[in-house]
This record gives sequence, C-alpha cells and structure tokens, in this order.
Amino acid sequence: MSAQRHPQGRLGHMVAALSVIAFALGCLTVAIGLGAPAASAQNTPNEPQVEVPHIIPRPNSGQAPKSATDRGGWAQYTVFWGIIAAMVLMIALVVLESRRKLRSRTDASVQERTRTRNEPVAERCENRPDSIARQ
Repeated sequence: MSAQRHPQGRLGHMVAALSVIAFALGCLTVAIGLGAPAASAQNTPNEPQVEVPHIIPRPNSGQAPKSATDRGGWAQYTVFWGIIAAMVLMIALVVLESRRKLRSRTDASVQERTRTRNEPVAERCENRPDSIARQ
C-alpha cells in the first residue's frame, strides 16, 4: 500500500508558511515604523504653527445648552427616552400576544385530547381499509 498525500495536508502547509511570512513582514514593518521619525514630521522653528480644525469636538470643549432644542437639552433627552419607551412597549406587546396565542393553542389541543378520550368508542368501526373497499 503506497502512502498518498492528501491535498488538505499541502494546503495546511501553505497556509502555515504564508502565516509565518505575514507575521515576519508585520514585525519588520513595526520595527521600521519605530525607528527614527520621518523628516516631514519634524517641526522647524521657521514654520508657523497653524491650528488644525477637528471634525470631532474634543471632550468638555462645548458649551451648555441654552434652550431646550440645543444639543443636550431636555427636549433631546425626552425624544430619546420616548423612543426607548416605545420600543419597550412594542416588545412587551409582541411577547404578550405570542404568549396569548400559545396559550390558546395549547388550550385547544388539550380540549381536543380530553374530548376524544371521553367519547365512547364503537365496538365496530364503520371505516374500512382501502383494500376491502376496492373489492
């Protein structure tokens, strides 16, 4: 019996080799990045310092709301908590309705079972198998 190699074994070896190469390249990139800072990043004293605008405001850099419709005003919080309350109400109604439907389904199946158990069974059944009816 000859030993055959499975393609899964070769694939596993290739994945492992590529992982090692990717790890080595990552380490090399980090080592180069931690080296001397780039010349463009160094500030020279002759360049004027320009304030760069920030898209995202820094913490505690804003101002307190002056009216109800300003950011952080009571109207904004009222809308937020109203949306949360509406979502909770919808979830509660869905859960209650599903429980009600489930309870009615189980009650109906219990009634059907008790009804069939209490009815008397005829000694002779009128239903006949198909094989007899074909004759």
